[in-house]
Amino acid sequence: MHWLSGRWDVVQDIGAVLRYTRLSLLVTLAAGLILIFVDQGQELIVILAEGGHRRQVIFYLAVAFWALNAWYWARAILSFGGRVPDGTEAPKPVPEEDEDDLFAARRRRGDEAEDREATEPPSPPLTARARRVRWLVKQVPRFIGAGAFLLIAAAQVKAMGRPGLAEETRSWLGFGAATTVGLAIVFYLLVLARRDTLGTIRSLVDPKGTARWTEGWLAIPATPAFDPKARVAELPGAVKGSFLVLLALLLVLFALACIDPVAVGAYLGPDVVFLVGASLWIAPGTWLLFIARRGDLPVLSIVVVLGLIFSFTNDNHALRRSAVPDPAAFDERPSVAEAVLERAAESNGPLILVATAGGGSRAAYWTASLLGLIRDLHPGFNHQLIGISGVSGGAVGGTVYRALATALPQSQPPCTAGWEGQRFRYRTCARIILAGDFLGPTLTATLFPDLVQRILPWGFLPDRAAALEQAWERAWHRAFGARHARADLLADDFFQAWNDGPDEPSPLPALFLNGTSVATGKRIVTSNLNLDGTLTDGFDFFAHWPTSIRLSTAANNAARFPIVAPAGTLTRAATQDDGNRLDRIVDGGYFENFGAATALDVLRAIERADRSLVARLVVIQISSDPDYPGVNRGRKTGRRPDAAPASFAGELRSPLQGLLNARTARGALAAQRLYDWTRDRGRPFAEFRLLPAPGLSDPPLGWSLSEAAMANIDCQPNRPENMKAFQTLAEALGIPFARRLKLVVEGC
Repeated sequence: MHWLSGRWDVVQDIGAVLRYTRLSLLVTLAAGLILIFVDQGQELIVILAEGGHRRQVIFYLAVAFWALNAWYWARAILSFGGRVPDGTEAPKPVPEEDEDDLFAARRRRGDEAEDREATEPPSPPLTARARRVRWLVKQVPRFIGAGAFLLIAAAQVKAMGRPGLAEETRSWLGFGAATTVGLAIVFYLLVLARRDTLGTIRSLVDPKGTARWTEGWLAIPATPAFDPKARVAELPGAVKGSFLVLLALLLVLFALACIDPVAVGAYLGPDVVFLVGASLWIAPGTWLLFIARRGDLPVLSIVVVLGLIFSFTNDNHALRRSAVPDPAAFDERPSVAEAVLERAAESNGPLILVATAGGGSRAAYWTASLLGLIRDLHPGFNHQLIGISGVSGGAVGGTVYRALATALPQSQPPCTAGWEGQRFRYRTCARIILAGDFLGPTLTATLFPDLVQRILPWGFLPDRAAALEQAWERAWHRAFGARHARADLLADDFFQAWNDGPDEPSPLPALFLNGTSVATGKRIVTSNLNLDGTLTDGFDFFAHWPTSIRLSTAANNAARFPIVAPAGTLTRAATQDDGNRLDRIVDGGYFENFGAATALDVLRAIERADRSLVARLVVIQISSDPDYPGVNRGRKTGRRPDAAPASFAGELRSPLQGLLNARTARGALAAQRLYDWTRDRGRPFAEFRLLPAPGLSDPPLGWSLSEAAMANIDCQPNRPENMKAFQTLAEALGIPFARRLKLVVEGC
């Protein structure tokens, strides 16, 4: 027990020091562990290795800035935020009569100390606990700062193990990891020698030691005894000056993020935004801790409570309205049956319906490039395509493809200059548009305006969902150029995508963009068709909320991924942002992630309208989860699951794990029902899957893709399972284009 008691004293001392430095420690650990263990974080490390020298230099400057902030403010709070108990006696309190003159009181205490030193014997040696606490106070901040570099090195080492990387990328990751470890050592040594270095600087600047300003800015004061009545204004000039400099930088980035988060995020990159944005909040957070210590107030708790109270009035996530609204468009929408019957009367060919699953950028890139490839190989595809039912990233990819169908008529060249000779123009354009970084702008808006908005009483700052939509719009604009007539199609009113010619615009191919209602848990489907009587149990978005929105906003109705994008607010007053809240819309994957439930509703509506049309229907299902095994085509069922539930903290994790897995299973069930419907009626079902590739890492779930991930997706059509799907589609359409497919992917 005596031995355990001694060890417990050590734990308590470490805990006391970590409690003071918790802000620096938590920010450092959170940022580092995300880069190590989250797939999107690993993807950012790979993207950095694939980037140019300018971006890599900026990244290492950001890491140094992050480490410096983590060390400095951990040291500052330990030095001036209070005294860590070490078993020694506390200093005498300031006499009451001198409370208004702290400077005089401290000077008097200094004089008394000098007198005692002259008359009293030397103090007894420090106890083992006091030495341990003082060692921890000095070393823990240094370990936190150097740990920032070591976490980056660990992320780089782990990224080296990802299969499918180019040898040059893998070599850079190894070199980068070694360099980062070296920088961690250099950082630690520089911090260790900072007193001598700054002392030398001070002697050079002020050799006589008479300049007043050097006391605060160049001297490194020793840790003072904790004075509970001292004011924050009495902190050393170095601490106050550092805070003001970082606060100014924070305000500049905040202003730029409010003005143009897309430009800031694109220039800095998501990795730099993530590290710099997170570390900049350490200084104001530590300053609040200073205030809390001096005033004995739970300042951080007060901020949290105010945020909860203001949440009643500070919602800034209302859906963006159309720049050029067409308020009558959603009242004039034809029904699914009317649109399909009209298309069926025009030709006797097959009628194709696409259901595409979610998965962030990988699903968007895979969906748009795959549909673009089919269109390039079969020019009549758009005339036979009746609709695309999409969720999350699949909805974004489907929206981009539908916009390409409007922007690229037969006579026009591909979207990007220099690609006029490119045979596969649809696929090329889709890849160029969706290969961009959409995470940087979203993080910029998240860490600056959207975070500040949470503690303000009224909602007026831009939100991160708008930044994501604007990033899609600018990627489209860059691909087409300012002179193209459809350069701003994604930013235009939703219904502008169907104004695709001088003749009467056709409502097909239609879009069915699947979101989820927060109030009811049911689907909210955004479509250019009237879905009254079509959905089994869901809402027609424009009937539910009759207001014009942009095409990018409509895509985001289905792609509001948890945390990354906020729930979009729908208000009762259709023309006012401050109307009574009607509902909120979140990612369609909350309900089911395949878009299959809405696709099945559309098929049933067609069957009710004219049973003879069933003989002409062809269904394409696109999935983007490499772990998804595909629909069950007569295989035995009732097998035990391949994955076991978590053992660690099972009591706490099992309910959440069950809910998440139930959502995934519900999507797979919807896809299975879609397949069963087509099989029972003898109709073709072409299933394209994003499959695990031997020797390659799976593309991550997120809004930023590396070149290695995009190369993996580009080669997916050449996989045997997908070649079978192409063959099924070719037979259903009566055209042998599957043979031509090998010319596209022969490089894979």
